[in-house]
Amino acid sequence: MINRRWSFIIITAVYLIAGAVGVILCVTLPFDVWLNLLLADVVATTVTFLFSLIFRNASVYDPYWSVQPIVIAFGYVLFSGAEITLVTVLPLIAITIWGVRLTANWAYTFHGLSHQDWRYTMLKEKTGALYPIINYLGIHMFPTIVVYSVVLPVVYLTTVGGEINAGTIIFFIVSLLDTTLQGV
Repeated sequence: MINRRWSFIIITAVYLIAGAVGVILCVTLPFDVWLNLLLADVVATTVTFLFSLIFRNASVYDPYWSVQPIVIAFGYVLFSGAEITLVTVLPLIAITIWGVRLTANWAYTFHGLSHQDWRYTMLKEKTGALYPIINYLGIHMFPTIVVYSVVLPVVYLTTVGGEINAGTIIFFIVSLLDTTLQGV
């Protein structure tokens, strides 16, 4: 049995490997930025999935969907060469606060790699031989695609630019209030 401290170290290593693979893929693929980001994210998720198979624990994925948007948004803004403005910084702040809060909640409740989320165990029991497919598509890939789509507005704002307006401020305030409400 792997204790909690080693489990955190292993999860961090898995995410660094997945992130490195994703970044390398994103900067080397010859496609449009939207497709490069998507393919890099899918491959990074697949790397995380493979480690969940190695550790026989689908919960390896759990913090991925709260870390993923921060990495994608910051990575794109920093490496795109676009001008960084208040319009791009405010969503980055909102995404970061949301992701850090959610990741901290996961870390607080994380018992270690010897513990798997009960829902995944239930899915495994109910789906039997189909579980690897359910694990990959349902537990890993579907949340990745949903969260990836939420990051697209930041990519769009960074790509086309924009000016600060009432909508930007309202979005930012609602995001902060929502994150606070979720945390409470």
